[in-house]
Amino acid sequence: RVTAQIIEFEDVLEGKIVDADIKCTVYVTYNNLEVVDPSQIPSALPESKETYRQRCLSSYVPLNLLRNKLVAEPETQDLRRILTAYIDSVRALAMYALDGGYSAQVIDKYDAEFDTLRLEAREELLRLQRQYNVKSQYQ
Repeated sequence: RVTAQIIEFEDVLEGKIVDADIKCTVYVTYNNLEVVDPSQIPSALPESKETYRQRCLSSYVPLNLLRNKLVAEPETQDLRRILTAYIDSVRALAMYALDGGYSAQVIDKYDAEFDTLRLEAREELLRLQRQYNVKSQYQ
């Protein structure tokens, strides 16, 4: 059971949370460029605003369901707590971005928070993978 949770939590982290983190960060960056320097948009983010919005939305929505499904054995509870905090943080940025938020200060705050949570999650995941001899699915 613990091994299955380690595999599942790795997929949640690398396949879902990090994906939403990146896609919603790109979208909020688009919002920022639109206000601060629209002339950079064609070279920095060549696709349409709606494309970036849809990517953020489609990766963010599953996090709402996923968060409530994360159940952990005692051995994996620390990782679950980190993943839940990371999901909450990504959800907050996604809502900010989807509501038209664009502040560089807010983007920087979430970026730093995401870096910390991603690192903590990966370190705890690695510790569990080594302890339970589970190979990483993501390289």
